[in-house]
Amino acid sequence: MRENCHFMCEPTQGSQAQLRRRVAELVGDETIMTSENMAAAVSQVDDLLTVEEDDRRHLFYEQMKEFFYAMRDIRPEEIDDSTLEEILEASDQLMGVIHKIRLKRKQQSDKEKGDKRFLL
Repeated sequence: MRENCHFMCEPTQGSQAQLRRRVAELVGDETIMTSENMAAAVSQVDDLLTVEEDDRRHLFYEQMKEFFYAMRDIRPEEIDDSTLEEILEASDQLMGVIHKIRLKRKQQSDKEKGDKRFLL
């Protein structure tokens, strides 16, 4: 699917925002990442970090913030096909972990709902 998106966006010659919107349409993303909403997200993350010091998510948030700023610093010509492939593979691996967490949460919720049905 990624190759299809890349193939379809390459000849478009549109702005980065237009390409993001097109990719979002293709993959069904509801949120288009912009500098403005990323800055707002970073601010929200910073607020979350001060709420619960023992929350393990803070490491994830900090890492994502570092990725965001690193990607803003990288020039487009510095990302060749090989580098893009590495980035996408790493991204897929991260999304796999996130999917497992969501699946585990759903299974736990389904189990709890099932347990409540049999209580009288």
